[in-house]
Amino acid sequence: MFEEVLKAVRQWLYVAADKYKDKLNIKVVRDTCDDLLVNIDSDIFVSELNVSKPDFRPYRYISLFVLDKRKADDQQPAFVFYDKENDTIAYIIDELDKGLALILSEK
Repeated sequence: MFEEVLKAVRQWLYVAADKYKDKLNIKVVRDTCDDLLVNIDSDIFVSELNVSKPDFRPYRYISLFVLDKRKADDQQPAFVFYDKENDTIAYIIDELDKGLALILSEK
């Protein structure tokens, strides 16, 4: 299942990078067969997307954190997504889309 999730997230990222190239700064930090680490930034938000094999973490494969640049360094995240056991790829992509919508917003 991990390989399917990783492939789907890579495809999602490719589409988002192309579609929003004028609004987002996307930096792939690491992309291997075992993990994907990406920073997705806009004028207002910074985020980190991590896809990796299960370990001792509060999620199965995916974490997405979004922080607001206008707030203090010790702020609560503006958006957090952790996938969990039994989440479908469609559900994961929907949640990533929600995070991306916030990153793209100007609020």
